[in-house]
Amino acid sequence: MPTLLVTSRPDDVAPIIHAQNVTLSGLFGRVVAGSNDSRYPEPGTILAGDLHRANGGFLIIDAEALVKREAVYEHLKACLLARAIQPHEEDEGPSLRIQPVELDVKVVLVADPDLIHQLQELDPEFSRLFKIRADFEDDMSFEEGLRVYPGVAAWLASNRGLSRCSRSAVAFLMQYGARLAEDQHRLTTNLGLLSDLITEATSLARDADEMTEEHLRAALRLIRDRQGQMRDRLLDLHRYGLIRVEVSGQSVGQINGLAVVSDGFQSVGRPSRVTAVTYAGSHGPLNIEREVEMSGPIHSKGVLILSGYLHDRFARDFPLSFGASVVFEQTYTPIEGDSASTAELFAILSSLSGVPARQDIGITGSVDQRGRVLPVGGINEKIEGFFEVCRAHALTGTQGVVIPESNVRNLVLGEDVLEAIAQGRFFIWPISTVEEGVELILGEPAGTPTEPEDEAAAFRYPERTVYGRVERRIARLRQLASPPRG
Repeated sequence: MPTLLVTSRPDDVAPIIHAQNVTLSGLFGRVVAGSNDSRYPEPGTILAGDLHRANGGFLIIDAEALVKREAVYEHLKACLLARAIQPHEEDEGPSLRIQPVELDVKVVLVADPDLIHQLQELDPEFSRLFKIRADFEDDMSFEEGLRVYPGVAAWLASNRGLSRCSRSAVAFLMQYGARLAEDQHRLTTNLGLLSDLITEATSLARDADEMTEEHLRAALRLIRDRQGQMRDRLLDLHRYGLIRVEVSGQSVGQINGLAVVSDGFQSVGRPSRVTAVTYAGSHGPLNIEREVEMSGPIHSKGVLILSGYLHDRFARDFPLSFGASVVFEQTYTPIEGDSASTAELFAILSSLSGVPARQDIGITGSVDQRGRVLPVGGINEKIEGFFEVCRAHALTGTQGVVIPESNVRNLVLGEDVLEAIAQGRFFIWPISTVEEGVELILGEPAGTPTEPEDEAAAFRYPERTVYGRVERRIARLRQLASPPRG
């Protein structure tokens, strides 16, 4: 007796099925076994799976859920290659044999690009079955956002029962979208986050005719306060001196580096003291985190790049004869990324030259071997994190952050930081080269190199400059490291 699996009318559009149960029975159907329970179909009844329902149309599958179940993944490939649906036979005993069902379906895998790349590398059949790749942008242009964001707000009001947004509210949503995209000229395409914010603000705007910018600002503060336990705990540790970060005065070989930590709900900027000690030796900068296996490969690479920069500036014709230890103080978790390489370099330069570094400045940015300062991520969180620590200790009017010049377009800062900048109580200094930052942080010019008239002296930088002091210190350390002649 034939079994009816799915029904459709001749004028129905092609079905679009999103697989929610990525299992053998969920995708390929199953045959009902014997049971005395009247709530279940009769034994031998064939139940349709999502592949049956999507036949003639489209099946959308979460690729990560699929590859976690190897048997499901392999059987799906077998069905696609054979262009027929066959329920999976889970055992070798007697079972009801089912005639294969002709299959004509387009399967759409939703996946992270890294997972797709791994599947292409490891599975030769993957590229045969999935030939078309469609990447979704994480952000959109500001001009496109002018059309999309008002439409999203109107759709949510009409279809989700949320408050209608005023023009000021839409403008704030676009500012919020730029913050999420970390770009003044682009907006996030993660419209779900906009929906979450509007939903939160709707409860605050119940008695109003429409939602305003102030409702959204208040809702954003509520969300941040609700998720701000880690931020508040870190600020208390700084405020009570349990995490030591100096935000005034000067110190030799010590710089405030900026990092970002996250608890999965909120990302928070965390200043950390980066200290350097230099001494006679021959192995150059030593990454203590790497020695104790707390340094990730990108961070270790950043330290090696510093060595290349120091060779280029001070040791082109002879070995770099000094030793240095560089460490993130009071950091007990693995360190990854190269965004602190400028802070590490300034700490080494301060230690080698003996020139104290300003402690009222936080520094972020990566650096290449030629001394160009390169952009980093999380720039807004890093600036706001240092600002919060400075404010917890009292703003002095001289504090601020040094950032890569190429990160300026990523600045979408909070109101309190912008207000302090406007009042001249906090500063942001963009730099494009290490030398630009040297005079700001160490208070002396780096120095312009010249070819020495006396080759025996071999000093390229003027004596009363930071690099001149570094050059002469390295020469003394080289003499100490050289074995005596006799």
